[in-house]
Amino acid sequence: MAIKRLASISNMVALTTTLFSSEAGVELTMPYDFNRFERSASRLKDLGRWQDALEIYLFMADGDPSLDAGYLGMSIAECYEAMGRVREAKYWHGRAVEENPGVWASSEEALRRIGDLPVEHLLITD
Repeated sequence: MAIKRLASISNMVALTTTLFSSEAGVELTMPYDFNRFERSASRLKDLGRWQDALEIYLFMADGDPSLDAGYLGMSIAECYEAMGRVREAKYWHGRAVEENPGVWASSEEALRRIGDLPVEHLLITD
């Protein structure tokens, strides 16, 4: 069975996911409440359950190229940063700023704070 997100219905209100089986030709539509996901992720962050919150945010961001105007990028970055995964945090802070420049001041500040992350130490010598 495959899962495919069809659409984000209005800004931060609901998501619709269609479950289908190509063999049986069966389709079942299940609505998701974006606000419920957000409340759960926020509570998980309060409990220090950053990985669980991250999984919710990644689910919400899947198939949403704007990342809800950068909000999800900022939220994903916050989770990665709290878990000490600075390289991933920098990437997602950057996505938040790209999607809505000037709006996500916390992501802009995080990008300045994190700065350059060199990779030379990872390179294999020939």
